[in-house]
Amino acid sequence: MDLVLAGLLVAMIVHGVLLNRRLSQLRNDRDELAAVVRDFQVATGQAVAGLDGIRVAADSTGRTLQERIDSGRAAIRDLEFLVERGERAAERLEAGSRPVARPVARPASPLAASATAPAAAPAPAAATDARSLLKAIEGMQ
Repeated sequence: MDLVLAGLLVAMIVHGVLLNRRLSQLRNDRDELAAVVRDFQVATGQAVAGLDGIRVAADSTGRTLQERIDSGRAAIRDLEFLVERGERAAERLEAGSRPVARPVARPASPLAASATAPAAAPAPAAATDARSLLKAIEGMQ
């Protein structure tokens, strides 16, 4: 009976030593797992901070881009207005520079026509100024 008890006691001691090794290994693994979890938390915090920075930058860039789009649209409206006014002014200048058709009485004979034909009248100064202004506007385009 003592031998059986001694054998069981030896078996229990061997089993206790094996359990102690496994528990030590489990403690080491738990420490490593805790370190991995801490590293993961740090990495997650950095990622969240990075995402917040990206959001702030995206909002700022979006506002800046929207301001540029709005100012571009305003410039387009201004340019369209100026082009329309310029076209109207050019049309008025062009209409003012066209020669006015005068009814001419036709003589009965060709000799009488040459004798009564007036000399070419010089262009009025206003029409000349209008033409030069029109040419200057066309040159700017």
